[in-house]
Amino acid sequence: MAPSENFDVIVVGSGASGGWACKRLSEAGLKVALVDNGRPVPESEFTEHKAPYELKYRDRAPEVIKRTRPVQKLFCDEYNYHWFANDLEEPYTTPENMPFTWVGRLRVTGGRTMVWGRQSYRFSDLDFKAASHDGYGDDWPLDYKDLEPYYDLVEEYVGITGMPEGVYELPDGKFQPPMGMTCAEVLFRNRVKAKL
Repeated sequence: MAPSENFDVIVVGSGASGGWACKRLSEAGLKVALVDNGRPVPESEFTEHKAPYELKYRDRAPEVIKRTRPVQKLFCDEYNYHWFANDLEEPYTTPENMPFTWVGRLRVTGGRTMVWGRQSYRFSDLDFKAASHDGYGDDWPLDYKDLEPYYDLVEEYVGITGMPEGVYELPDGKFQPPMGMTCAEVLFRNRVKAKL
């Protein structure tokens, strides 16, 4: 990218929202620049299917993670903690009277989509029209039916996995089949089924 190059749109962040915005805007013919403070992740760093004994600390040294990710320690492990922002270098600030559990700030291309396990739930009208249900805040100017076709489009493209549950609070989506079980999970499932 040349410094003098012009763009129609600049998107900040390559996570779920930024990545999708880039895709749709560029498909519509716009010249799009994506800026991200994350680094590309080489294939060698996709270690989630490694056995614990293949890791340096065998995923049994949470104190290693706590040293640099004391706030995010609940959301990362030895497999991926180096993808998360260092809490000491980029501290979180939360007002004392408004506690909040942070769900992670990743510093890799793709953002949190890199650790979401293909799970992404739809908002329902309980979310969009919360003020009408509980009296707090304001209702969104649209409802679930307005967004349903867009949920369908994104879910099929991205490959959201899940099972239709038929509950109003979490509308069913265009789910892909669940990810396959590991050998150990299959053996465990079969033993439980045999006992029940």
